[in-house]
Amino acid sequence: MSPDRRDSEYRPDTDPSVFSEPWLEQKHEPDSIRNEPAHGADYDDDASVEQGVWHEPAVLESSAPPADARTWTRWFRERRVRTSNADSLRAFLILCLLGGPFAIIGTMFSMALEYFPVANIVVFGPATEEVLKAAAVFYVVERRPYLFKSAAQLVLAVALSGLVFATIENIMYLHVYIPPPITPEIRAWRWYGCTTLHVTCCLISSIGLVRIWRRTNEHGTRPELGRGIPWLIAAVAVHGLYNFSVLLIETFLKPF
Repeated sequence: MSPDRRDSEYRPDTDPSVFSEPWLEQKHEPDSIRNEPAHGADYDDDASVEQGVWHEPAVLESSAPPADARTWTRWFRERRVRTSNADSLRAFLILCLLGGPFAIIGTMFSMALEYFPVANIVVFGPATEEVLKAAAVFYVVERRPYLFKSAAQLVLAVALSGLVFATIENIMYLHVYIPPPITPEIRAWRWYGCTTLHVTCCLISSIGLVRIWRRTNEHGTRPELGRGIPWLIAAVAVHGLYNFSVLLIETFLKPF
């Protein structure tokens, strides 16, 4: 077979560009692709947006995305409009109830560090509790920020998560960990002092979450979790300082 005949059979045109390839032409498109139904307006393209390339620095510097491109900013604004108050309230209630038990489970694992009791009380324990109390809200702020309608709703979700955690922890300490007899002073300290601590630390960490959410909500940019890390560290520091103070009081004043 001559070269000319091979060209006539396998390359019917003389266009040297890549667009002359058969698989790029509509008439040669496979039936499985050509007959695939088009996605409608209600198509949930969350995954495709997360894997998109339009937010890459090289793309943003070279040119603006096309009008029909599925960018993260357009996806976020569309989902924000489509999210009803009922959807937002449902997510809010789930987060309030989920954060406390989730943190309790993590705290039970951290208590296994019995060989480092002081470090566990002052460092590992507070870090585990504060991270896990806010973890669910952090996840939603990063992946589904449109579920929050206001900053106050976000702060309240974290604070109530801390309240649920404190309630469960107080019940465990007063009925399991602390041997009887339990004095009224110990009960008051658990229900007022410890509960205030957990809610206050959650309020501190929520400041960082609000900063992340507001920037995303106002500018339509992807959430930057790094903006909330300093406030989370501050919450851990306050919690650790409180635990260290209680440890010192128990150590030096208990004999008296």
